[in-house]
Amino acid sequence: MALWEDFWRGTLPYQGYWLPVLIGTAAGMLCVFTGNIVWRDRKRRAARPVLATPVNSAHDPFVHGSQTEQRKSVRRGGNPVLVLYARAENRKVVQRAVVLDRSMGGLRLATDEEVAPGTRLFVLSAHATESVPWVEMDVCRNQQVEDSWELNCQFVRTPPWSILLLFG
Repeated sequence: MALWEDFWRGTLPYQGYWLPVLIGTAAGMLCVFTGNIVWRDRKRRAARPVLATPVNSAHDPFVHGSQTEQRKSVRRGGNPVLVLYARAENRKVVQRAVVLDRSMGGLRLATDEEVAPGTRLFVLSAHATESVPWVEMDVCRNQQVEDSWELNCQFVRTPPWSILLLFG
């Protein structure tokens, strides 16, 4: 009892030293205990298995994201943008296409004609001024969709942001 009275009066020997140490130790233990609870919960959430989605589901990985996505940049849609393109072997023959979606790595175009994979194209926005350079692209894949062809194209060199903006 005398110890408790000495504590409240502040007359215990070395009370100015060991009391802050005890308070700091208690606060540190509280932080460690709280941190354990938080990190243990995060580890449990990370350890949950990823459920496979059915093949015929309406899941769109470009809208909802995908854990198996291998793209370096996100593909984004937007309003269709009219562009002009010419083949590398005959740049005088210019044709029209529509940009369906775009990314930092390339464009997906809808054209009226089939263009074989591996073909080099030069593409320019139909609304670009004469000072804007043509963008060099390679066709990676083509696919017929109803009465048009969709071309997945990859930039040879990623154009500057100001030119990418012209594609939507």
